[in-house]
Amino acid sequence: MDTAIPSIKEGTPAPGGKHTVLYVEDSRTNTHLITQILAKFRPDIELITVDRGEDALELAATRLPVLVLMDINLPGIDGVETMLRLREVQGLQHIPMIAVSANAMPEDKERALEAGFLRYFTKPIAMIALLELLEELLVEAVPD
Repeated sequence: MDTAIPSIKEGTPAPGGKHTVLYVEDSRTNTHLITQILAKFRPDIELITVDRGEDALELAATRLPVLVLMDINLPGIDGVETMLRLREVQGLQHIPMIAVSANAMPEDKERALEAGFLRYFTKPIAMIALLELLEELLVEAVPD
C-alpha cells in the first residue's frame, strides 16, 4: 500500500505532549490502517484503541480523550449508543465524536448525525478528508 498522501504534510509533535484520541473499532485491519496513517501524518496524536463500546466507556472515563472516532457496527452496544453513553461521562460532554461506518445509506448517516456525531465517514475512509478534519479540530485542543 502506498502511504503517500498528497497535499498533507507530515505532522510534528505538539509542544507539551500529545492529543489523546480514542478509536473504537472492531476490525483489526481498520485499526491497523488508522494507526499507521496517524503515526505517519499526525505524530502529535496518541491513538488509543478498543474494539467494544463497553471498553470505550471504561477507558474514556480514565483517559479523557480530546476526540473519539467511533465505528457504528460494534459487538455489544453499537456506536450510536456508545456515543450517547460517553456524553454522560464527566469531561466528555462536548468533545468531538466522529462516526466511521461501512453503512453508506442516507438513513444511517442521518441517524448518527441526529444522535450527536459531528461528522460521518463511510468506509473506506477518505483519509485526506479525515486528516483535514483532525487538523481543524485539534488546532485548538490543548495536548495532554
